[in-house]
Amino acid sequence: MALNPRPPRTVAQVAHLNATTTNPNPPEAVITAAADLPPAKRISYLLSLPLKELCSEAESEPLRISEDDYILSDYIRAVLRWAICLSLVSCHSDDVDSIPMGYLLGHLESVLASTGALSYSGKPGGALAAKFYHRHSVRKATEAVRRGVPIKSVLQDLSLMDQNIALRSANEAVAAREKKNKSWRNWSNYNSGGGSSNSHSSNNNKRSRGKAWDKNPKAKDSSENNNNNNNDSNDSSKKKAKHFRSILLEDSAADEPRLYYTSPKIDAAKLRNYNLTGGALEHLVWARQRVNPLQTEPTLPHSLLAAIRVHKELGSEEINDSREKVMRFLKRRAQQLTPQAEEMRSRMPADVHAISGRLNLPLLRELILLTDYPDTNLAADLQNGMPVVGRLPYVKGVFGERQPRKDCKQAMFTDPEELLDSSMKGMDKFLRQIEGQTFSRPIWDSCLAEVKQGQMEGPLTPEEAASRYGRYVLATRFAVEQVDKRFCDDFRRSGTNRSTEYSQAITLPGHETILAAWRMIATVKEGDPIKIFKSDHESAYRQVPTNPEHSRFQLIGITGPEGKPAIFRHRALSFGASSSVWSYCRISQCLTHLHRILFAGVSMSFIDDYWGIEPESTASSSFDSWVLLNNLIGFREKEAKRQAPTASTTLLGLKVSFKETSVSLGLTVDKRQKLITSLEEIKRTGRASTGDLKKLCGRLTFAAATSADHSWRAYTRTLYSWIFQGNKPASPRSRTPYRTSFP
Repeated sequence: MALNPRPPRTVAQVAHLNATTTNPNPPEAVITAAADLPPAKRISYLLSLPLKELCSEAESEPLRISEDDYILSDYIRAVLRWAICLSLVSCHSDDVDSIPMGYLLGHLESVLASTGALSYSGKPGGALAAKFYHRHSVRKATEAVRRGVPIKSVLQDLSLMDQNIALRSANEAVAAREKKNKSWRNWSNYNSGGGSSNSHSSNNNKRSRGKAWDKNPKAKDSSENNNNNNNDSNDSSKKKAKHFRSILLEDSAADEPRLYYTSPKIDAAKLRNYNLTGGALEHLVWARQRVNPLQTEPTLPHSLLAAIRVHKELGSEEINDSREKVMRFLKRRAQQLTPQAEEMRSRMPADVHAISGRLNLPLLRELILLTDYPDTNLAADLQNGMPVVGRLPYVKGVFGERQPRKDCKQAMFTDPEELLDSSMKGMDKFLRQIEGQTFSRPIWDSCLAEVKQGQMEGPLTPEEAASRYGRYVLATRFAVEQVDKRFCDDFRRSGTNRSTEYSQAITLPGHETILAAWRMIATVKEGDPIKIFKSDHESAYRQVPTNPEHSRFQLIGITGPEGKPAIFRHRALSFGASSSVWSYCRISQCLTHLHRILFAGVSMSFIDDYWGIEPESTASSSFDSWVLLNNLIGFREKEAKRQAPTASTTLLGLKVSFKETSVSLGLTVDKRQKLITSLEEIKRTGRASTGDLKKLCGRLTFAAATSADHSWRAYTRTLYSWIFQGNKPASPRSRTPYRTSFP
């Protein structure tokens, strides 16, 4: 069916496109259901409306749109009915915005165009790709509406062809077609982390069987022509392919993968929420059945649970052999994708190429789709640069939902355009302040060093910056004393961080997460001691490019050697921008997910700190696979901080030691000495300033992590009360001055 070059303006025109007829009236049940919904949910309901609800078996010629009985022309007619229904109902609703047909016909054109999209194997998606494209693009639009994105922006995105969705649709269509034709040479061996490999054709890039967390874990082996050497690995791979899927199936409360971390505090809050009616007897029965909160473990990511399950069900030799096969395959695949990688690099903006030109983005994108990692736009953002301001992307399942806090004032979001206006009003004053500052050689040298490495551009004069960017925002740079001196940019005072909006929260693992994973993995093989390895990305933020369109928000101003303002521009994520944490955590979450699913690695990450804990018999292969995964994708590791499997190491500031049947957490020597010094000084003088108390509370809270259950934190409450109540007694019983509280 050919579309008119100009979108029709009336429903009547739409209903008779090139002799295609359809009933323009939506079903009565759909109209009633839409009318009963509140305005906020009506558009979401209409967007996500299943096409089968617009089709009836009572029609003279029922539309054939099911996967088993599918005709493309019938499916296009069904999508057309969906578009007419959406436009009609919205136009006749006074409390929602009307949806023009032009946007929906643009989507219809994209649905048709998706049939020609090529999969990674080079095969076209064909007619079935249209079904997958409509499904995925509508889900994306519905989710955007639910998050509060303006409907006009949602429709504009829906009307444009999404290449990532088209690629995903082509892969799924090819996979479904080959499965139906019983020619499936599956990738599902790798989906659950075991990774044993069947024989592959020269393409070696077949798509995974559906979703990795598909609620139908049953799968039939159709690789009947594999040689004898692969039969054994195929038997085990069928077991491993179901792990990730079955994890979600068993978690009745989950309707999507949970790849983020929680904490005992969050899980304990869930235990406090319960609905119970009845008398004393019912409460007594409930109380006796209730699990002690101290006996519960933190909720772990589904992919981490799947990796642990592989270790429980497979032997060490089988896991190591599977990892070797996956590593060999990925090496070949990375080599095969070299031409595509070069092509993607050639399309990168020059500033982005200077940062991520070494990355094998086709391999990363393929592995993301292969393991059904939700952040399908990550490779595209690394190609175009990460956003710095505005609404950051919503990645379902990768980060937790951000809960509004009732006890504190929410930070006000500043529109980037307003920030530019206010910044330029005070720019002259800001430049005069820079001229009045003392020249700092370390700060100046740090900027020049980053320019030499391609991470920054400059120096520019204020006149050059104004000529190039027009309106722009300047931040200052200062030094942060750590183990080594790190330079940070003050994007908080410049207002850049206020122009960054989040809809999700980043949650990071703690020592309780390590203990929970250790308790699960330590029971796998008795007599096989647990080892831990760790890794760290070299200048992690500086390996990730920023979007050149946000350059005017990435400028810093410092005092030059001659006392004049000198301006530098970041090309990569910078220390001090809140968007940097978000953007980099998208990468760290992705890498740990790939390692768990492809290699069954029991790995975790805390921003740019990575580690894994496994039995000694598999720890070395897990460490090797982690190093290889980073090398093939192109992320540089800091070799000085890379540590092969060992029984004891320093992790997240604590000394972690694994023994035969136990694990111990302790303060490092320097942290313990600082804490002792603080306590002895307060005891000696009998007094402490508010600043001293805040430092002491921080050190005591950190030390409380060595208690595993954080029960020691209760003893710091009195100190916190003194800080936040103006040195008043914490309770009516406490009447003695603070200077006598320490004997």
